[in-house]
Amino acid sequence: MGSSALPLLLLLISILHSGLTEDGRDLPRPALTVTPDSAVFTGETVNLKCVIESDHSDWTYEWYKDSNCVTLQSDGHYTVNRDTLTIRGAAESDQGQYWCKGVLGWVSIQSSTVSLSVKDLPRSSVTVTPDSAVFTGGTVNLKCVIESDHSDWTYEWYKDRNSVKLQSDGHYTENRDTLTIRGAAESDQGQYWCKGQRSGRPNSSLSSSAVSLSVKALPTPTVTVGTSAAFTAETESSQSSSHVFLSVKDLKPMSELGSELGRNAAASLSSSSSSSSSLSSSSSSSPPPPGTPPLLVIGVSVGLSVFLLLLILLVLLLRHKKKGLYHVYDDVIKAENRNKGQSSLETLYVLN
Repeated sequence: MGSSALPLLLLLISILHSGLTEDGRDLPRPALTVTPDSAVFTGETVNLKCVIESDHSDWTYEWYKDSNCVTLQSDGHYTVNRDTLTIRGAAESDQGQYWCKGVLGWVSIQSSTVSLSVKDLPRSSVTVTPDSAVFTGGTVNLKCVIESDHSDWTYEWYKDRNSVKLQSDGHYTENRDTLTIRGAAESDQGQYWCKGQRSGRPNSSLSSSAVSLSVKALPTPTVTVGTSAAFTAETESSQSSSHVFLSVKDLKPMSELGSELGRNAAASLSSSSSSSSSLSSSSSSSPPPPGTPPLLVIGVSVGLSVFLLLLILLVLLLRHKKKGLYHVYDDVIKAENRNKGQSSLETLYVLN
């Protein structure tokens, strides 16, 4: 019995020498502090410190989570440095109750538990205007929306899998939460995503899901048989324009149709120019009212000329017939005077 009681006697002597009681009633209770002392966001670093108010400096520390009796060890995710436990890249799985234990010789004292809460970073999303396919040369606006009560975010824009931020360079323009693409080209097609940064906590947002931007070439206009097409013609000498409606009878290539329209337009302009010059020289004193078609003026002029010519011919014909009748009457009278007394009267009718 003497040999088995010796270790117990030595333990009692060491406790009494250090001023502690065997049951630990006078031992200081460790206090556990957490930094940051508010909710932790995913990806952040957390420090838990076990504080023992004691004159002894040779305490050792053990760390536990929830009801597990297995001590936490340094493993990359956790780092134990004497009285401090560091959690890097906090995840939701790190939520729980943490506590520490101070060990001095044969005596150990356990702290109260502290609760660690880990929350997701604010979510972000991208909206695109227009929300349909974009044509080359168009303008596109992409807006980054962060679900947060904070307003001091700065925004970062990325394309495809590149980790290099898009910068304002004339083609791209950043204005706080909006990225504008001017003069869109087919090379602008791809996946766009954003995220936010700020100086306070949380200091970043989650990266948004990527949105796809499609850029298409402008459609080529087509004209089918039997349809009507409207063309606008403008001249350099006038700011006004006129619309010409054509009924397409034969389907032709656009280049051939444009050449034909050009030839017809040139011929029409030449004909109108010569008709206008002739009409101006014949009746410069009374120009036709603006907007009067040249062909209508020429038709009216020709009609009036024909009418006047026919009227003159009719007057001359009537005068000629009247003179002829007088001549016949005189010849009859003279014949009657010469042949008076004769049995028979010869009447000469001279008809011219």
